[in-house]
Amino acid sequence: MKKYTSTAFSRVLLISFLLPIVLVQNVLMAEDGYELWLRYSKVEDKTKLTDLHKILDNISIAGENKTCLIIRKELHLAAENMLGK
Repeated sequence: MKKYTSTAFSRVLLISFLLPIVLVQNVLMAEDGYELWLRYSKVEDKTKLTDLHKILDNISIAGENKTCLIIRKELHLAAENMLGK
């Protein structure tokens, strides 16, 4: 049976500890918190897509304050992603 030196054992222990952390970090970095909270997936169903077009065409945001600008930007982002544009 092969004996490990304390240095070799320390390296194995360190790698076995760090490897899962690195792998999990890469998976978690795939989406940021914003995408996890507001994920706008493309709508594939034709009926729902038609309904969504009608709904989005009838939305109007009155005002030019910061809140209204943020709402417009978010609706535009949602529409692009959900409609596949």
